[in-house]
Amino acid sequence: IDHCCSCGEKTETYFKLPFRYTDDVSEDNYIQHIGLCRNCGFIYTKNPFTLKQLESKYKSQSKYEFDSKNYNLGLDKAYVHRCKRQKFFIEDLIGDDFKSMLEIGAASGYNLSQYSNKNVCGIEPSKLNCFLAKEKYNIYMYNGLFSEYVAENTGDHFDLIFLSHTLE
Repeated sequence: IDHCCSCGEKTETYFKLPFRYTDDVSEDNYIQHIGLCRNCGFIYTKNPFTLKQLESKYKSQSKYEFDSKNYNLGLDKAYVHRCKRQKFFIEDLIGDDFKSMLEIGAASGYNLSQYSNKNVCGIEPSKLNCFLAKEKYNIYMYNGLFSEYVAENTGDHFDLIFLSHTLE
């Protein structure tokens, strides 16, 4: 992307960031090009991953499944704090009287487990995360991408749809 996504000015590559751990995403030598618009100050990735590369990444890798036998997301204090803060935010704004919730990009299912009195469902591209959510929290998660879920489940309705840290 050679022009600023915000104001349209031509930009230069300001910084190059080599990636590690991109096994299924791209070549081992992927270097992210960071663009800086001198006109408006917008900072962005000039060479983002393609949709196919992102799909491959999220279906085969997740930061929540690196140790499926021993890793308990509930022990990660920062993550637990974020989930509780998000739940408080939701309940403070809309209350607790909703009956169903869909989480897009549900990771391990831990966040959904905080709503055990609701009808919850998650959408998660990682097959292992879906398995772990069922095993650890008894939560059903659709294994796939949001677009796949919508195509297969046209009649589903939820009172609340939640996503956090999922937009690329």
